Amino acid sequence: MRQEWSPEELLANWTLVDGDWELVGNKSGATRLGFSLLLKFFELEGRFPDVLEEVPAAASAASARRRAPASRAGCRPGGRGGCCRCS
Repeated sequence: MRQEWSPEELLANWTLVDGDWELVGNKSGATRLGFSLLLKFFELEGRFPDVLEEVPAAASAASARRRAPASRAGCRPGGRGGCCRCS
C-alpha cells in the first residue's frame, strides 16, 4: 500500500461511510480506530495488513483526528464509552 496520500485522497478513501458505521458502532476508543483502519485497508487492498507499518501513518492520524470529539458538552450518558457519539 502506498504511504503518501493527499488530503482529498485521505478523505475519499479513509472516511467511514454509511454501512461502515454499522460495523464499528459497538466498538469504542482505540478499538474503534483500529477496526476502522483495518476495514478501510481491506476495502482498498482486498486483504488485511501483514504488519502495522503497512497502514499509512497519514491515514491513521487523519482518522484519529476525525474521530476525536471536539467537546463532550451536551452528551448524554450512554454505553461503556460515554455516549454513542463520543465513544
